[in-house]
Amino acid sequence: MSLTDRKKDFVAVKTARGLVSRKLFDEKAPGALREAVVSALAAEAEKERTLDEEARRMMEGARNEIAAGRVDGQELFRRIRRKLAEQRGIVL
Repeated sequence: MSLTDRKKDFVAVKTARGLVSRKLFDEKAPGALREAVVSALAAEAEKERTLDEEARRMMEGARNEIAAGRVDGQELFRRIRRKLAEQRGIVL
């Protein structure tokens, strides 16, 4: 979920406005809901970054097979990443 700060802010503003307009959230302090959404997006991005790092570390064991062409590195990365996300309850 690598969004730029500008896109994160856009999503946060749209989400906050939508929640407030539907009366699903009563904002007491201006910008508080937007900040909460930005914070949630940042936390999810950090989870995904950590997941990717772990998947890359796990791929080190298969480096020789990847180099020899016996294993597709991209596919292996996707599989490991998907499995780790499933185990941790992370939605990709």
